[in-house]
Amino acid sequence: MLMLAMAMAGFLAASLLIAKKAPEIRKVKGIVIDAEDTPIAGAIVYLKNLKTKKNLSVTTGDDGSFLFPDIDRKADYEIHAEYKGASSSVRTLTSFDPRLTIMLNLKIVTQK
Repeated sequence: MLMLAMAMAGFLAASLLIAKKAPEIRKVKGIVIDAEDTPIAGAIVYLKNLKTKKNLSVTTGDDGSFLFPDIDRKADYEIHAEYKGASSSVRTLTSFDPRLTIMLNLKIVTQK
C-alpha cells in the first residue's frame, strides 16, 4: 500500500508540473519619448518577427505608450519607433528573455 501511495504522489506531482508550464505568449509595452524624455503621441512602433518576417505596428497613445499584447515567446523580434521622419534605434527582443512582460522605452531624437 505504501508503494502505491508513493507512486500516486509522484504521478500527482508530475501532473502539477506539466500543468504549470509557461505560457506561450508574452507582451511588449513601453513609451516612445523624445530627447527631453517627453512622451511622443502618434509615433508608430514597428515589431518584426525575425523568423516569419511578419511586421506588426501600433500607434502610440496620447501618453506615448504602446502595447503588443500577444507576442510569441519562442520568436525573436526587432522593435523600433518612427515619428516625423526620425527613428529610434532598433532593439532586439530575444526568445531567451524569460520575462512575460517586456517593458522598454524607445527614444527618438527629432531634427529641429
